[in-house]
Amino acid sequence: MNFNTVCLPITLAVLQACTLANTDPEKSSLYSEQQNQEFIKPRDVLKFASGEVVSDCKGYLKLSPQQAVSEEYSNKINAKQYLVCDLFGAYGPNSILPSEPGFDPELGQEICKELNLLSFEHSLRPMLDGNPITLKDVFKADAIPNGTECKVDTKDRSFTIRVVLKDTSPKGEVRFLATVCDEIKDGNYQDYQSIWIYRSDSNKKPGMKAGSLYLPTQ
Repeated sequence: MNFNTVCLPITLAVLQACTLANTDPEKSSLYSEQQNQEFIKPRDVLKFASGEVVSDCKGYLKLSPQQAVSEEYSNKINAKQYLVCDLFGAYGPNSILPSEPGFDPELGQEICKELNLLSFEHSLRPMLDGNPITLKDVFKADAIPNGTECKVDTKDRSFTIRVVLKDTSPKGEVRFLATVCDEIKDGNYQDYQSIWIYRSDSNKKPGMKAGSLYLPTQ
């Protein structure tokens, strides 16, 4: 499996459409058209904890704020197709994409060194000792920054955090929308989720923490 491919469901055309909406309001109808196309684009069925199923972004964004995605292995594989829906759901008038001015092009370095892995759910949790810890703490040189992502790719697992959006929270905090692609290569475990990442408002280390976009997976 090409992990980079499954971790990048957000197409160039979609990102270009979003950028256009931000930089040229008179042409924002192109973004709306692209967004509508993505909303109704058929995707593999995704089941939620209640048993309800969706097959497009419109249905996904309706249910995601209310309940978690079901934990079945095949269902979690399908969840990767819906990461682009999270981008559309989060995109707003103050949002900045990686290709735009004002976006830090080296966020991956900061994520590797500063994101507290205890602040969100993932397969690495059993490896942590209960203290705030980062990908660099755990994987050393195997935690590799590249632009807006931090990636670990060992013989046992692939784990990538990639920032796809910069935004401002309702409280005025700067935050970053990131996709987390988490795969154990020799087992039946794959997980794909979107999270908000916040910089700490203190001098404590590590200096970044994550927050849930919707409900945590159950």
